[in-house]
Amino acid sequence: MKKALEYFELAIEIDPEWAAPYAGLANAWSLFGTLLRVLPKSITLPKTYKYLNKALELDPNSAQAHYVKALNAVWTEFDWEKGEKEFLRSLELNPNNALCHIYYAHLLMILRRSDEAVHQANLALELDPLRPLVLGLYGVVMRNEGDIQSATLHFEKALSIDPNFGFAKGGLVNFHMHAAYKNGDYEKWIELWEKKTKAYGHWNDEGRAAVIKAFHEKGHIAAIEEMFKMNEKYGTDCWMSGGIKAERYLKLGEYDKAMDCLEKDYEMRDMYISYIATNKRLYDQLKDNPRYIALLKKMNLPLGN
Repeated sequence: MKKALEYFELAIEIDPEWAAPYAGLANAWSLFGTLLRVLPKSITLPKTYKYLNKALELDPNSAQAHYVKALNAVWTEFDWEKGEKEFLRSLELNPNNALCHIYYAHLLMILRRSDEAVHQANLALELDPLRPLVLGLYGVVMRNEGDIQSATLHFEKALSIDPNFGFAKGGLVNFHMHAAYKNGDYEKWIELWEKKTKAYGHWNDEGRAAVIKAFHEKGHIAAIEEMFKMNEKYGTDCWMSGGIKAERYLKLGEYDKAMDCLEKDYEMRDMYISYIATNKRLYDQLKDNPRYIALLKKMNLPLGN
């Protein structure tokens, strides 16, 4: 990402009236604060909008600028109507942008417009069937449709192209972890959790060992409780996102604590909270919870069937 910034800035130095590198800078700075979470949004957002506005000033018909504007509208502002308008404008200007189609599919998924989401995802896959990111994001749409076989297939295809693609690796591990837990195969679940935390480096050795010890001595519930203890003790060295915390609190039957995590993520504008209505592991247990319903209404998200 840092190298990308350097090249966008070099492009601007060579041609300061060209809109595309400004749109690139806007996208890069947005990713620093949302997906990568390496800088606070108080730093990234002003730069994002500065460069985005410059791109649109130079070229109001820049498909890339409208695409970046759509991404920010959805995953930073949670403005679904604005996001859809910008996705459609970008696709009108450039209908061959596979990433625009697949991210539009995710917005439609967020809004529970399932048939439209699958249609856009299929268009993306037809346009760019060998890009790992498209394959991974397509897998998420298929998972949301309940087609785990297709989701797994596309994650595996992404990894066959790029064996180090973390998004696909994480997606596959999560599939297997959730399936193992649901089936009561807690040994498999904790084994996968251990491998995942080692691979991603989000947990230190002491915290991981404490969780494994608790599991073998007292079982899976004790292991989850130990995860929270280690997270409180070590912070980011035993990291759990708000969404993961919420799911684990639900496993403990701690519904209010799960909602505390989700509400905090909303206040922090965490991009993953946008999927709160489509995450079946949350929805199935919280669909009748007044705080959950209130949060969906606050976010202008569909309440489901």
